[in-house]
Amino acid sequence: MKDSIKILTMKKVLILLANGFEEYMSFSIIGILGHCKLYSDIEEKIDFDTVSLSKVVKSIWDMHINTDRIIDEINIDDYDALIIPGGFEEAGYYDELFSEKCQNLIKGFNNKNKYLISICVGSIPIAKTGILKGRNATTYGSQKRQGKLKEYGVVLQNDKVVIDKKVISSNGPATSVEVAFKTIELLTSKSNCDKIRGLMGFDI
Repeated sequence: MKDSIKILTMKKVLILLANGFEEYMSFSIIGILGHCKLYSDIEEKIDFDTVSLSKVVKSIWDMHINTDRIIDEINIDDYDALIIPGGFEEAGYYDELFSEKCQNLIKGFNNKNKYLISICVGSIPIAKTGILKGRNATTYGSQKRQGKLKEYGVVLQNDKVVIDKKVISSNGPATSVEVAFKTIELLTSKSNCDKIRGLMGFDI
């Protein structure tokens, strides 16, 4: 009975995928959180769902993924964090994430004081909501992408991973592994994060 109560209260993350999402960033998050769900002690497990505007979403390299949920089904109260991996403009990434439904989802997580976690250009849709005006964040290193953050009033930082209260941003695909581990640390504990790092063969 005690374990069943802990399972009901374990942390849960929503991973927002848009057409044009980049596989490495997305699957790094999914893979590392999957190890956390499998190998953590019961009270430090993290569950997750993938979500998109429609049931099937296509990556930049033409992989078709059936997501667990569509946005219309989401109850924000069921989740502790929203993760937005980066993607490519030419494949419709911004068209989807700038849509009213995606923007409202991002704002909803912020309004309920949940974590907003982005990788690479995933910070740009967050910034478009106005949430990051006057706050610290980063994005992919091109002048075009960094300029877009500045247009939205963001105080651009050059660090690989930037944390401003409950918003996390990073500056490229290579940071996705570190962002995944930071998610585990923030939602569970540093000791649990170190445990999963070790089990997966990453240096601590």
